[in-house]
Amino acid sequence: MIPPAPVNPSKTPTPGPRPALRAGNGTRILRSPAGMAVSMESSTWHHPWHTTVCWDAAQKEWVAVVRPGFVNGRAPVVQTTGKRMQSTPSFLAPITAWDGAADIAQAAELASEGEEVLDPNAKIWVPLYRNPLIPLVWRDRGKEGAPIPAYFARRINWIATAGREAKASAEVWAASGRRLFSSDIVLHQPRTALTSKFDFPVDLVMGSSIVTQTLSMREAADNDRLKLVSMSEYRPPESYSRDERLLGVYEEPTWDELLVARVFLLSPPNAEGAPDGSWIPFVQHYLFWNLSWFQPLLRKLPTDGADVKLIVPMAFGLGQLVINSILAPINDMVDQSLNLLSAHSLAGKFWTATGGGSDSAFPAAVASKPVDKFGLSKDLRAKAARVAALNEGVLTDSLDPAFPYRAKPFDLSLL
Repeated sequence: MIPPAPVNPSKTPTPGPRPALRAGNGTRILRSPAGMAVSMESSTWHHPWHTTVCWDAAQKEWVAVVRPGFVNGRAPVVQTTGKRMQSTPSFLAPITAWDGAADIAQAAELASEGEEVLDPNAKIWVPLYRNPLIPLVWRDRGKEGAPIPAYFARRINWIATAGREAKASAEVWAASGRRLFSSDIVLHQPRTALTSKFDFPVDLVMGSSIVTQTLSMREAADNDRLKLVSMSEYRPPESYSRDERLLGVYEEPTWDELLVARVFLLSPPNAEGAPDGSWIPFVQHYLFWNLSWFQPLLRKLPTDGADVKLIVPMAFGLGQLVINSILAPINDMVDQSLNLLSAHSLAGKFWTATGGGSDSAFPAAVASKPVDKFGLSKDLRAKAARVAALNEGVLTDSLDPAFPYRAKPFDLSLL
């Protein structure tokens, strides 16, 4: 056996040059004396519920397309017509080049659906992954006295002053002659609603009597479904209020709703009439991740007391809770009704299955009195104003927060 030759350190091969770090699609490399960092460009990632707005020249209206988002693994639908879907290029190509292998496989599965013969005038329900166009319902914020978001006031202020000393936002906005419209895209989830019925004698105010409150359930309409709708203004459902109408017949809404995105249209100066293709669209997203949804059951709670009885479920599995109380004052009955409705509400909850996600918001900094440190240097003053505008988002085209986006947290009341 021949022993191996000794290694000569002077002849040890030197390693070749390291490959240069190159930025791939949707990435950015930041170099500094301390090293390099790779980050994702969030503007190139189309998150679930990503909304795109465009001018439909054929219909002469603004429409939106929402990238598929899912609730409990189901895609919401949009009501449209066969004629509109046949004129939509994405009808036969629901998957685009930037989708992954799972989307491509889904496209193959859905390919046969594109060959359907549609009645041009028929109302049809189209899932989001087929990219249906959503006509938008607008609200003139200036005409209705709705507040103008600070984002637009800052942009107009910056354009009007061109880096010079800014004026009051309201003054600049009024002088710009611009109009601002908005439209809300809302997620609609049908559900079972809680109903309440009171039975009590007419002469209740004359003395103590036995009052019976029956809590029951009512199903949503048969033709209702998980869908996206456009409305001029989304208003969250009102919480229970202390109102004597609770003593009659009361019913919760048979749906839960959640704001997906708010679309703004900014007009050119001194524009009149309805919005057209010359207006500039902006989108403010409120949802960024797929959702889960669940609603509680109608059941007897430990806090109900001994006078609450659970009746055997009726037809279709709907149950009833019957509460008997000896009460005289109407105020006491209203308070009891309010407490029972709040405790037994069947309102559903949306959340992100990851457990809540993360939040990019930071505590607001305490504003300090500005110090003039530029003297007569107009260039330094203009440069500082531009940096401040960039920090405030004036020169960016997004109303969304910086990545990572906030997700809907899980509501512990469902446990």
